[in-house]
Amino acid sequence: MPCSGNWSASGPPCCGEAVKHYILVVEDNPLNRELLCDWLEVEGHEVSSVEDLAAAMSSLENRRPDAVLLDVQLGDQDGLSLLRGCENNPDLALSR
Repeated sequence: MPCSGNWSASGPPCCGEAVKHYILVVEDNPLNRELLCDWLEVEGHEVSSVEDLAAAMSSLENRRPDAVLLDVQLGDQDGLSLLRGCENNPDLALSR
């Protein structure tokens, strides 16, 4: 789900403007997720957040992010299994 706040693409950056990215935040702790999203949005990035691996995989299938901030301890789930799942799927393979 998108984080709160408004972000719109205004075209390519020019003359010293920072490049803005689409970032997926995978975090099960609501407070941490909100803080990360707020901080990234203040920096001008487009941010989506999810709270579990199933939602993360669905989000990755719908839109490929420029970066993923991944909590490796998602309650009873292992966040690293998302990386393994992406490595095994050529359409979702993430660069390192």
